[in-house]
Amino acid sequence: MRSKLLTSTLVISSLFFNNSSVFAQKAKKGFVINGHISGSEKGTKIYLTTIKEQTFLDSCITDNGHFTFRGYVSRPTSCRIECGNEDAVIELENTTFQFTAPLKRMQYHAVITGGKEQDLSNQLRALQRPQDSLALLFLDSINNKLYKDKEDKKRLNNAYYAAGDSAQNIYVDFGKRHPNSYLGLDILYRNRISIGKDTIRMLLAEVNKPLTGSAEAIGLHAFAYGNLAEKGQPFIDFKARTLEGEVFTLSGLKGRYILLNFWNPGCAPCLWEFKEINKHYNRLKDKLTIVSFNISPNKDYWAATSKKANIQWTNVSDLEGDNGKIKTQYNVQGIPTSYLINKEGIIVETFLAFNEDTFIKRIEEITNQTAL
Repeated sequence: MRSKLLTSTLVISSLFFNNSSVFAQKAKKGFVINGHISGSEKGTKIYLTTIKEQTFLDSCITDNGHFTFRGYVSRPTSCRIECGNEDAVIELENTTFQFTAPLKRMQYHAVITGGKEQDLSNQLRALQRPQDSLALLFLDSINNKLYKDKEDKKRLNNAYYAAGDSAQNIYVDFGKRHPNSYLGLDILYRNRISIGKDTIRMLLAEVNKPLTGSAEAIGLHAFAYGNLAEKGQPFIDFKARTLEGEVFTLSGLKGRYILLNFWNPGCAPCLWEFKEINKHYNRLKDKLTIVSFNISPNKDYWAATSKKANIQWTNVSDLEGDNGKIKTQYNVQGIPTSYLINKEGIIVETFLAFNEDTFIKRIEEITNQTAL
């Protein structure tokens, strides 16, 4: 269950989608998804979107639950079929797929066939299903208050998280056993920090072309063999661009405290963090420079969310996505992740995830010490 959250966290690869003409569709064999979602109302609109690039691929209106998607992808990629508030992940490549699912808990009950990567995903889901079933059982008991007292509720919570941990262990082990696949490489990249450099190096040796040139493999190589940012060490300089296209270099800010924050437009905790920064911004801006680094490759999504979140400080990106070099160098696995850099260019604090009670307080503790 937790693996699903990891799969949808974070997100991005270098895909190009060709929907430009009928001629292009005939020239290149694309994908076809024939599907049925039981329980969906007649005329319901459903969408096909990429998870990493956060781009729209196709949409259609269901006919008594039946639908068909068509298109082309330049490489296998994880996508999401969305219907109302429900969705299911499909490992899309240029072949024919069959998709059936009930609307309720569509992700859990979906049956999908077609393509080598989807076959691997089905194997993984079968391995995780016992733990996912337990997790759902415990979650239903908690949500429906089927517990006797506080201790019983605590027991159910612990059992729920234990089932999620077991499913996550299965997920990571599956990635280790299938490094020569897009799905396997994606799992390895998402869990690279816990897996470790030595194991990643060994697994990369098993990867064949064309996978060696994939964004996931390149990102793993940068992690395994490159320099990584860490507390107590100098920051790693980089170049990026603002929304207006202006070149930005981190070294241009040396001599000031810097809060370097990695985020994604689809990340709710990231937006909570921005709300907290905005609340204290007039006080913070005299103490440090804030740099928010967007990891989504979708510029329009980045721009729209930046405006909505009222980002009034430095806002940059390389638009390389989830497997980008800068994100990898800064060891960003979950978001938001932030680094506090002192005037000498040394990373003095890291913030993993967002904690409303300690985030601003810790920043001011460190910057105020220097002022004294």
